[in-house]
Amino acid sequence: PKTGKWWYRKATPADLMAKRWQLAAMGIAVTREVKHSLKAISNDDAEVKWSEANADYKRRFEAIGLLPVPWTVS
Repeated sequence: PKTGKWWYRKATPADLMAKRWQLAAMGIAVTREVKHSLKAISNDDAEVKWSEANADYKRRFEAIGLLPVPWTVS
């Protein structure tokens, strides 16, 4: 990479994006993508940290997707 540091970027699943306003009402912010530094300079470190971050965000996305979303009548 140009800066010498590796980043984790992942698009938020479409089903969560569709429910983002209901989740916001519950205090859960949903952005278009998640992005953070892996704090790794070498490729080997970046691959390990990327795998860990990916597993973590998969768990988070699944947990948020299982939350009951309150319905609003408009």
